[in-house]
Amino acid sequence: MENDSRNETGKKGKVITEEIGAIKRIYSRLYFVRGDIEAIEKMEIKSEAIKGLISGISNRTEILMEMLLGELNEKSRITQKGSPTGAG
Repeated sequence: MENDSRNETGKKGKVITEEIGAIKRIYSRLYFVRGDIEAIEKMEIKSEAIKGLISGISNRTEILMEMLLGELNEKSRITQKGSPTGAG
């Protein structure tokens, strides 16, 4: 019975570890997108519509990155406890 509990905890830990890896990969890609956006913002763009569009994309990228960091922190906290319930 105890062995079944350990197997289940191990499976959950593996899933969380995979999720952390996925979050890190997505964050890394967004980091490069943010760099591209910053380069575009430095260009002398005349169109206010394009400037507004770039600004909106920049804001949404920052929000996504913040959300991913929050999710990453939560997943990391769970793995540090040993199990999602904290019983490990």
